[in-house]
Amino acid sequence: MTILSPRFCISVTLAALICIMTISVVSSVADSLPEPEGKALWTYISETSPYTQWGQFDEHNGMQPGNAPHGTMHALFVNNIGLASKGQAQYGTIMVKANYGADNLLKAFTVMYKSKGYGQDTGDWFWAKYSPEGEVQAEGQPKGCVGCHKSMKDNDWTMTHLW
Repeated sequence: MTILSPRFCISVTLAALICIMTISVVSSVADSLPEPEGKALWTYISETSPYTQWGQFDEHNGMQPGNAPHGTMHALFVNNIGLASKGQAQYGTIMVKANYGADNLLKAFTVMYKSKGYGQDTGDWFWAKYSPEGEVQAEGQPKGCVGCHKSMKDNDWTMTHLW
């Protein structure tokens, strides 16, 4: 009969607890993601998980020069799911672009949200555009968003980061 040492038993127990806690955290993050709908997404990025507390891609950090329709300057914020993604954006990735005009005033927010099953013909991306106050100006798969981002279909429809 093999007798297990107390140190071994404690190590196994701690490892199991860490696994359970990790699964619980990942599950709760996924459970708290919004539906792909303009108002729900705005509430999520402005209140539930404020985009200003998210990170940025290393190669797209801080204010960056922009092009129409996103304004002359923009800042891109990415949630942890997106920042940890490799090869392509994982489901739950949210990217918020704050768009500024030549006058350095905030003009709009444009958002991409990868939601499983939303639109397989567009990589499951949900797009939204908001006024600076959060009013939904466009949502879903707007022709302008899809038409432009289609050129980057091989890069998971994104232009600011190479997966």
